[in-house]
Amino acid sequence: TAYEIPKRDWSSDVCSSDLSPVLIVFLQLVGAVRPRTLLQKWRFAVMGIFVVAAVITPSGDPISLLALAVPMSVMYGLAVLIGWLLVRKRPA
Repeated sequence: TAYEIPKRDWSSDVCSSDLSPVLIVFLQLVGAVRPRTLLQKWRFAVMGIFVVAAVITPSGDPISLLALAVPMSVMYGLAVLIGWLLVRKRPA
């Protein structure tokens, strides 16, 4: 009998990418990273997001790459904004 290669479950990769904004906000709240640093390094973050999206997309077409990378980039920006608002309102 031939060995059947199991299909990979891509939903676990997508779910982990959805949790990255939560991690970014958490790191800002505990003081591990400042919102200013995240804003200064946004180009590296977006490049990293596109590389991760290219690796985890099931097909090689640019439409699915953009369909994953653009929302992740928007979520990165929102996470920085939310973290900045929360850190700014926190008492010293």
